[in-house]
Amino acid sequence: MEDKRLSGKQQRALDALLDGANVQTAATLAGINRKTLARWLAHDVTFWNAYQLNSRASLQLAARRLTNRLDSAVDLLGDVMLDEEAPAGVRLRAAQLTLDGALRLLETADIVERLDKLEARLEHG
Repeated sequence: MEDKRLSGKQQRALDALLDGANVQTAATLAGINRKTLARWLAHDVTFWNAYQLNSRASLQLAARRLTNRLDSAVDLLGDVMLDEEAPAGVRLRAAQLTLDGALRLLETADIVERLDKLEARLEHG
């Protein structure tokens, strides 16, 4: 994802970081010193904002892909949990994962609901 406000070296460094490179490798790929890239990350607001925006977009894409697999994962856990031929430890682990996932989902939904209410109160005085 290209950001026109970045120099060529900054864009190459950003692309390398987004591809999973560490700071040293990203700096080398961009043709700059590691300290320069560290400075951009710490003090260059434009570079930092581009990094954050692109990182967030990558996370959102991954989240959408995972969401598309949720039904299959839940079905698999249910199948394993109910499979009488599976070892008891495997069935127990499937049950634990199912319960843990359900509890986390409920907790997250509760937090989001409470946050929405707080934001509504702040907006309306």
